[in-house]
Amino acid sequence: LAARGPGDPGGPGPQGRALRDVLAGGGFADWEVITPGSYAARPAVRNGACVPGGGEFNLGAPLDPSSPCFGYLPVVEVPGDLEITGGQGQGTLIVRGRLIVSGGFSFYGLIQAQDGIAGVAAGGRVTGAVLVSGTGTEPLLEGRLDLFYSRCALDRALPLWSQPAVLESRSWANLVGPLRW
Repeated sequence: LAARGPGDPGGPGPQGRALRDVLAGGGFADWEVITPGSYAARPAVRNGACVPGGGEFNLGAPLDPSSPCFGYLPVVEVPGDLEITGGQGQGTLIVRGRLIVSGGFSFYGLIQAQDGIAGVAAGGRVTGAVLVSGTGTEPLLEGRLDLFYSRCALDRALPLWSQPAVLESRSWANLVGPLRW
């Protein structure tokens, strides 16, 4: 992945490390970078335990409280286009390209799609929030996609990676010279 700016979720953090490394290292979230492509979202369970990633596109199991993956709310980053062909998921999904959803995909949490979101065929449903920005000529939102803002879904997903953490460097800086207005 290319280097990013300080305001970018994958950009440099304390002492030049990527924010994803700081967060994952602090135990705040399971941050996973996956290859752009086409996936069906499904929980990965082995020996009765949820397996983060697990060789599959595991975004947890938001609709099944009895599943070991019910409490798994990952932060998933895709450095390009992503097509999700069904299933369910939760947490935070960061797509650095275009997101295409189909097959009735259902997601609870935050989705950020840099080049917009398209719902095709059965489309999908997002409960939480969606952030999109456009860099090309394609529409930011198109097709069959049901969006439902939910503070509850965001509160459940975001605290896992947005909690304050102790920095390895100082938390203050001296101002040199007078302040001018």
